[in-house]
Amino acid sequence: MSKIEVNCNKSINKFVGFKSFVNESNKPSMLTERKCIAKSIPISVSEMIRKIANRSQLGIYMILLSGVEFLAYKYSDLTDGILGMPVNGKNFSNISENRMVPIRYKLDTHWTYKDMLTNVKKTVSENLECQTKNSIQDEFSYCKTIIVLENIHQVSEEDLKGIDTVFSFKAEENEILIKLEYIDGLNIELAENLLNQYINFLTIVTNQPNICISKIDLGTKSESWVLDEKNTIDSYVEPRTEVEWTIARVWGDILGIEKVGVEDNLFELGASSYTIVQIAMELSSDFIFDINDIFEFPTISSLANRVKYKKDNWKTLMKQNKELAYTARQNKESKYVLENDMEIYKNNVLKYEDVDVETKNNYQHILLTGATGFLGIHLLHDLLTNSQYELYLLVRGNTKSDAEKRLEELYKYYFGNGFNSVKERVHIINGDLAKDNFGVSKEEYNKLSDTIDCIINSAANIKHYGLAEDFYSINTDGVKRLIEFSLKGNKKDIHQISTGGVAALAERTDYYLFTEYVDELECKLNNIYLKSKYEAERLIIQAREKGINGNIYRVGEIFYNKRTKKCQKKYEEIGIYRLIKSFIQLGVIPNDKNKYMDFSFVDYVSEAITLIFDKKNILNETFHLYNSNYICLDELGDFLVEEGINLNRLEFSTFYETLFQENGDIEINNDLLAILLFLHPSRMLTLLQCGKTTKILEKFNFKWPVVQQDDIHTMMEIFKQIEFI
Repeated sequence: MSKIEVNCNKSINKFVGFKSFVNESNKPSMLTERKCIAKSIPISVSEMIRKIANRSQLGIYMILLSGVEFLAYKYSDLTDGILGMPVNGKNFSNISENRMVPIRYKLDTHWTYKDMLTNVKKTVSENLECQTKNSIQDEFSYCKTIIVLENIHQVSEEDLKGIDTVFSFKAEENEILIKLEYIDGLNIELAENLLNQYINFLTIVTNQPNICISKIDLGTKSESWVLDEKNTIDSYVEPRTEVEWTIARVWGDILGIEKVGVEDNLFELGASSYTIVQIAMELSSDFIFDINDIFEFPTISSLANRVKYKKDNWKTLMKQNKELAYTARQNKESKYVLENDMEIYKNNVLKYEDVDVETKNNYQHILLTGATGFLGIHLLHDLLTNSQYELYLLVRGNTKSDAEKRLEELYKYYFGNGFNSVKERVHIINGDLAKDNFGVSKEEYNKLSDTIDCIINSAANIKHYGLAEDFYSINTDGVKRLIEFSLKGNKKDIHQISTGGVAALAERTDYYLFTEYVDELECKLNNIYLKSKYEAERLIIQAREKGINGNIYRVGEIFYNKRTKKCQKKYEEIGIYRLIKSFIQLGVIPNDKNKYMDFSFVDYVSEAITLIFDKKNILNETFHLYNSNYICLDELGDFLVEEGINLNRLEFSTFYETLFQENGDIEINNDLLAILLFLHPSRMLTLLQCGKTTKILEKFNFKWPVVQQDDIHTMMEIFKQIEFI
């Protein structure tokens, strides 16, 4: 390759970029189409970048550029190479046609990050001086990776011709956004890994500017090998059978990938739990399999040997569900209820009328897990507001400082600026429930075990589908670790947050009461998430035999904060939100009058838990924390129509006929999926009961709110604000 003259008076005869992002030849990539993913740099890290840069846009650019240079070094093992920088400003008449300036990065592995940043500033300054000098030759077109800060650079599509990789940034008021555009030959999973590593780098160096760059570890050599060797079009293996071709077509259509090979890993192609549900729905039209098979057999070649072919399987399943759901409705209308079981339940509830809820346990030091989750952050807020307990929070982070900032940002997002006034009672532990000893030193673990006297476990992997080990490592094995911890040092009570969804595991074909007294189920439904939560419940019950006090709190569908109107950040994963959106999108809703929808506002759920957990005379119990003021689909339809939504109100049987289009092909989409999950017969046949819990909460003068039009209006406003509809 010819020499490229850079930095006015220096030249090098080698180009380097990301080995995984570029071709080995000295010519621009023939893959001209680029894909794009985007993330936001955490607010705390963005603020540190601004602070280090003295609020200068150019200074911000230099810090962002340093991160890309570091990744280029990590993935190429070369300390000397070239990246591209757009011309700064409009004075580019004598510059190359694509208005780019080559930046020569040169690293010394003995440097600290401060040294590296000083060199970046020097290099950029020299290149800015070169902008008006005719020192850049045509060979610059071989540069394939450029870095853009939209606040100061103006780049057109014409400028990007021949460029394989673009790191584009935009500094907004509170955070810095990062967008990665990359050639079609790179899969999304690896691109996302690259962005995550980039953000990790910035997090580390903004908190530890004196760290030696050779000590910064963002990934393993195996990751580099995957990027270099596996992520190529040459690794494509064509489907060989009709089954493999069918699966490949479905994967490609849903993931937006033109060619999917039979040895490609589904997760490396960028599949999420949500897209996997879509894949399962599509494949179920002609194949018999369990959704978890997709996770256990993530390549087409392995999955094809697992599934069983059955033409129109989807239509058969839907016909069965329709008939069972219709029978369920008819039985409810005829008041077919387990009267004997209900009578026994009501009699059991009566004994709680005289229970003492005034006497408290002598808790002083509480370990709260999952404090960065939606329910967890509300539990933290209520404990800080309504008690004087010392709170110990297990929070993941690259550093303790990073964990603290992450928590403070979330608290501010949900509750404003009140954290500083109570933070002296908060003790952050930079650890991980999925690791032995919580990932902390033995000394710190032993000290905690001698200090903590109560555990509230709200940590959970709440996705409904995924790899078994991902669920069990937190939801089940995490509880095992907490039980081991509770037996060491101080005696510790455990308060386990579970889900009412475990009722679905029974997959009954007849009506049954699911009460607080049900603690053992025959698990027929193969849902790994629910199984992991149920097995955690069983561990708590077994721990009681070892002298550990353990309460279980089964929560329902958690809604936004009724008082602050704040919605959870991962709103797209909330089943009840997707259901309501689906009715709106499809324009139809059943006029069913059976009440089984609970709107459990998160602030009320959190308040209920914190009222109960420290009471001495209601230990070793199970509680059902649902809003007992259920509403029916017909009432929901009334509320939505009042909000101006055009809905066709249908009888239940007509609704199914319309939805499933029995006389034609069934269109499987996200809206249909959400409705089918909610109207699954096993859900409709389960009669959730929370009378015992409600009776106890009444002794605290706690009442669940009745859902009003204003609540639905607030929900619709939130949906519009977050662009959910």
